[in-house]
Amino acid sequence: MYARYMCSVDHERDESELSIDDFVDVWAAHERASARLALAVGRFDQSYEYAADGAVTIAAWLRHRCRMSDRDAAALVARGRFLRDHQPVAEAALNSRLSAGQVQALSTNVTRTVASVFDAQAAELVEIIAPLDVRASEQACRQWRRNAEAITEQPEPAVPERQLISQRASDGSLVGRFVFDDALAAEFEHAIGTA
Repeated sequence: MYARYMCSVDHERDESELSIDDFVDVWAAHERASARLALAVGRFDQSYEYAADGAVTIAAWLRHRCRMSDRDAAALVARGRFLRDHQPVAEAALNSRLSAGQVQALSTNVTRTVASVFDAQAAELVEIIAPLDVRASEQACRQWRRNAEAITEQPEPAVPERQLISQRASDGSLVGRFVFDDALAAEFEHAIGTA
C-alpha cells in the first residue's frame, strides 16, 4: 500500500525529486505505515507468532528477519506495545493525527506509576497534543505526568538495608559485621580511608 502510494505520487519523477507538498504527503503516509508496522509488532509480541521461526523474543526475530539493530528493534517493540495497549493513541497515529514524535512524547511520560491515570485520560490527552508540534507535545506530556503523579498514591520508598553489629572481644579489640546500601558504603569507605 505504501509502495503504491509512493509510485502514484508521480510516475515521471523519482522520489528524490518530490515537491515540498508531495514530501509532506509522503511523510504522512510513511508515519501511518510506521504506526501499522508497530501495531503489527505489538500483536506478534502478544501472540508469540515469532516463535514459529525459532526466535525467543520478538526483538530477536526483528533483528534476524528484518536485519534491525538492537536499538531499532527494541524501540519498535516498545512503540508497538504502547500503541497496542492504548487504543486512542493507536487510532490517532494511524490517521495521522499524532506523529511518531508525539507518540514518543506520550510513551516516555506514561510510567507504570501513572498508567492507570493515562488509561482514563488518554483520549483527552490525544485531543490536547494533536494540534501541537513535538516540542510543545513533550512539554504538555511532562506537565501531564507531573499532575498525574501528584494525584497518584506513590509507594513508600524502600528503606535501604543497613545493619551494624559490633562487640568487644576479650582482648579489647572491636569485632563486627555490617551491611550498608551503596550510598552509605561509599561514605563508610571514604571515612575509613580518611581515618
